[in-house]
Amino acid sequence: MEKSSIPEIIAVRQDKGRVDHSKLRGGKHKADILSVYTKGGPRYRLNLTTYRITPPVVMLLPAGTSDRDLQVGEVNGIFALFKGHGLIRRKPGSGREVIIALGDKWLTVPLLKEISATAADRLVELLHSIGAVGGVSPTSRLRRTSLLYEALAEYAEYESRDKENTVHREAARLRDLIEARAFEHTGLKTIYSQLEISPAYAETLFRRAFGVTAAAYRLQLRLRRARELLATTTANVSQAAYAVGFVDALYFTKIFHKTFGVPPSRLIRDFNVTRNK
Repeated sequence: MEKSSIPEIIAVRQDKGRVDHSKLRGGKHKADILSVYTKGGPRYRLNLTTYRITPPVVMLLPAGTSDRDLQVGEVNGIFALFKGHGLIRRKPGSGREVIIALGDKWLTVPLLKEISATAADRLVELLHSIGAVGGVSPTSRLRRTSLLYEALAEYAEYESRDKENTVHREAARLRDLIEARAFEHTGLKTIYSQLEISPAYAETLFRRAFGVTAAAYRLQLRLRRARELLATTTANVSQAAYAVGFVDALYFTKIFHKTFGVPPSRLIRDFNVTRNK
């Protein structure tokens, strides 16, 4: 039987405590590495580039990367060493990018990213999970490999941090799609179909980023718009409900009352009183 070449986890280790790596000599790694630092700095050198880092920061280093840790003071990091068997490759002609190769498809990503705290927490969780899977059985190896693939997918999809509230790219895209189509008479499946990930994963990312489900977020948008229509226009309950995407006026009335504490007819009455003064 032909031997498979799936990634092999060598070890998961932590880098924690007070350090002074500024005087350490660098070297080339023999293994592929995925690392996350939630505390540390101020610098890290990869190949010929010295990065000024502000954690959380994550690095994906293919074997052969020239690495020099220039952190000083309190650090808190975790890293997985693995043999990717060609999964992780240096990008020819670039000292700052790496290729994640999957058959005839590939992704090009930076060697280092500054990411949000939420993204870092998720990657730390995944690396701890990899380290927690013991044993040498094929099942154990599959579990570790599956978690590694998930961590690499997270690394590829998270954008570099430019604001403290940076969220996952697909979660932000889902939010934008919901806001653009919130009042259409269509289901969320239509919106999910425009994403590059599964509906279940999109929902997980959205809830993690914004604290509510996608359906709840859309409902909030619809109800707020309906309240605005009822309070500022001559639309009746059925018209306002339909305008924001509801087909059942009775259901709309029930949800509206539960959310705002008053029935929609009350806003119509108040608007008419104000208009007739």
